[in-house]
Amino acid sequence: MKQGASDFRDVFIAQVDSNGNVYVDLYKDVQKEPPIKEKPLLAASLQKIQADLEMFALQTENRQAKETYGEAATHLKSLIAQISPFLKE
Repeated sequence: MKQGASDFRDVFIAQVDSNGNVYVDLYKDVQKEPPIKEKPLLAASLQKIQADLEMFALQTENRQAKETYGEAATHLKSLIAQISPFLKE
């Protein structure tokens, strides 16, 4: 009941480890923390990947790799600009 069950039928599985700690998984989990804002996280991840591609293009000596990284960074930057209105909350 300390972990959110009002009845034993609410418990999907319960386990006790070798230290005596009880782990309970409920059928319907009660969220204790606010959900993670996934859209801003996705936007930040895409921007980091785009920056990494630009960095790889600057660091490599291989002409073909430099072009490939540069093109990928440019394409991703364009894609981010197109989808950024959908990634705001």
